[in-house]
Amino acid sequence: MKKQLTALVLCICMVLSVLPFSSTQAAAEETSSVGTSNISIGDYIRLGNYNGQPILWRCVDVDEMGPPMLSDQVLATMAYDAKTSENSATRSHSRNLKRGTYGSNQWRDSNMRSWLNSKAEAGKVEWLCGNPPKSGFVGENPYDQAAGFLNGFKEDEIAAIKTVTQRSIVSHPEYNAGMIEGQGADLPYDTNIEAAANGFDQAYYENVTDKVFLMDVKQINKVYQNNSQLGGSYHIAYKGGVRWPYWLRTPVTDCNHDMRYVETDGRIDRNAPYLGFYGVRPAFYLDTQYYQVTGGDGTADSPYRGAAVNKPEENFTVSGDGPTPGQEWDVSLDKSIQLYWTELFQEQEIRICHDTYPGHPEDAQR
Repeated sequence: MKKQLTALVLCICMVLSVLPFSSTQAAAEETSSVGTSNISIGDYIRLGNYNGQPILWRCVDVDEMGPPMLSDQVLATMAYDAKTSENSATRSHSRNLKRGTYGSNQWRDSNMRSWLNSKAEAGKVEWLCGNPPKSGFVGENPYDQAAGFLNGFKEDEIAAIKTVTQRSIVSHPEYNAGMIEGQGADLPYDTNIEAAANGFDQAYYENVTDKVFLMDVKQINKVYQNNSQLGGSYHIAYKGGVRWPYWLRTPVTDCNHDMRYVETDGRIDRNAPYLGFYGVRPAFYLDTQYYQVTGGDGTADSPYRGAAVNKPEENFTVSGDGPTPGQEWDVSLDKSIQLYWTELFQEQEIRICHDTYPGHPEDAQR
């Protein structure tokens, strides 16, 4: 009898010792499975902070590079690129004199790209074009003394952002200088979001590697196409409950400086990069190979929370494109005038790059 009681006690102890372990293991397995392959269109995640507030992102598509995550709201109002002719680094401004007045529409060395991909402390962002977005050189809201956008992210949160190389459309100054991946054509300008990406795959472009970026016309067109899954007109953005226009990273290719943006009614419009009224709605690709969810259910009220804790260390830095081959920087006034008129005839620029945004009368002088 005594032996039977001893055996029974041992069995009970064994069962009790296994139960807590099994429960913990099951919870861990559930967390792991949610964190990788189950992010789908419409899901929300919380990742990083901006101005002390957590950032809400939403999966707006799934393509060959994974799920692109778009910020749910406009996070800030900033110029795409500052105006100036004193470009001593990558010299995109010096490829056309109008860029000294309106800013450059090349994504690669723009102030916007520099800021979005920087984790530098306040006042220490490295501006790839050599032209900081300081007061007097942007229409409003200078950000030359701001911390980099990624400064508000933990290292394991930055690790969850996939480094991707994407096609970025370029305009006349770049493809006239041979800074393209191959032969192409201008990307037609169309305000209708349904047709805005027509010709995208045939347009002049360069490959650019980023972590954080602005959407191009093809990507925002996909958001528009997925609106039924996103529950409304998700391509239209809000800031503090108010509809707000926001920058895209696609230039107007037959103009040396204008950038495209999404209007408050969903149209694709255009304006000068130095204007600081337009919104910033960043995007990135989630690295689902390493991203692990630690909480939330993927809704707006309870977004997934997580990070990429076990991802191998990655040394990523953004870079400009270097000086244009054979281009002179310190040139005489006569030479500047000669270059200017050569560009006018070559690019058929005897016209005004049009369209102004209400509230910016200074653009009427363009």
